[in-house]
Amino acid sequence: MDVTAEIVHQLPGRIRLRLNEKRGDPEYFAALSENVSRCNGVQRVKVNPSTGSVIVEFSDSTESLVRRLEEEQGLAVARHEPAPRQNEPVTRPAAFHIVSNRDINPMFMVGTLLAAVGIVQTLRGKILVPSLSVLWYAVEAFRQSRTSTSGTAAGSREGEFTRH
Repeated sequence: MDVTAEIVHQLPGRIRLRLNEKRGDPEYFAALSENVSRCNGVQRVKVNPSTGSVIVEFSDSTESLVRRLEEEQGLAVARHEPAPRQNEPVTRPAAFHIVSNRDINPMFMVGTLLAAVGIVQTLRGKILVPSLSVLWYAVEAFRQSRTSTSGTAAGSREGEFTRH
């Protein structure tokens, strides 16, 4: 009986297969690793029985490797067509709009909110940990809002605070 192997990722010279039917079977994966590593053009095989994953690094074309795996190893390799890529650029969500249709920088708003929370914590007498931490994050949010027009600082992810 053929074991179904799904291609979950591939690059030139590298392919990752998932064998859900044999997940958790270390003997099967040890034998498969040994047999696949003997195939012509295969440079390295890495298996993970607990996830049912097999990574094969090879020097031939992907099609010739898949053909060999099907013929020599008894694998039924499921080929998936990649999703079509759209030619439009990736856009960030639009900045917040207020009633007057002006853009508001989200990091500026985060900084304002955090500054207000820090002031409230200070007035409550919780100065050391809560208010200083919140005020520090507010300062970072203000710094990021000044260095960016789209809501995030260059080189950082949205919502990520960095110390300088």
